[in-house]
Amino acid sequence: MSSARVVIVDYGASNLRSVVASIGRITSSLLVISGRDEPPAVHGTMVTNSVSEVETFEPTHLILPGVGSFATAMRCLKRSALLQTIKDFHANGLPILGICLGMQMLFESGEEGTSEMYPGIGLMPGTVQNLRKLDVHVKFVPNIGWSSGFTEFLHDNDQIGPFSDDALYFYCHEYGVLADRYQTTNTKYVLELPGKQQPIRILSGFVSKNLTGVQFHPERSGIAGENFLKSWIMN
Repeated sequence: MSSARVVIVDYGASNLRSVVASIGRITSSLLVISGRDEPPAVHGTMVTNSVSEVETFEPTHLILPGVGSFATAMRCLKRSALLQTIKDFHANGLPILGICLGMQMLFESGEEGTSEMYPGIGLMPGTVQNLRKLDVHVKFVPNIGWSSGFTEFLHDNDQIGPFSDDALYFYCHEYGVLADRYQTTNTKYVLELPGKQQPIRILSGFVSKNLTGVQFHPERSGIAGENFLKSWIMN
């Protein structure tokens, strides 16, 4: 078991229990911070909506899970203390992992669940758009199923990241970020989806200093997903 102390964010729309179960196989020190007035019960895990309890817990890692709508999830973060908690965590240089919608929310804005672009957390530059607008073939929207991607480095000394180019990860999403619009000095993990004229390169994951994001669901990706989570927590 790892000695990591992991906080998992509950914004009322995430696959919370699946993520808790996966992380619970890696470390026993877990805390769920909830943005709901009545936090959910999670078997074997302490749940709170108190920021002071998070500080007392002395976390080493934070996870922003992902299932739901961009705008709805961001509204939950904004009306609670969760948004500032995430920003403070980032400012202190502690590792943050965004999963699927959680990764998308790390960007500046997204169009899901709203008639116009809705502001995200804003820790990463970029906009999350419907895959159809990114020219992904309509037959592959939403993108649901098992796929493998490949890692790209912009510089020889960039972070390797926890991704495995040989692994199959599980995806379930209708929105994404174009990989080639993503300007970074760190690592990106790219997934190619069939386009109308040529393959469309979607950002499937990234490492940028203390931020890691993945479009796939490691908690639903079997051994490959568990190895990913172990690598992120232990490195």
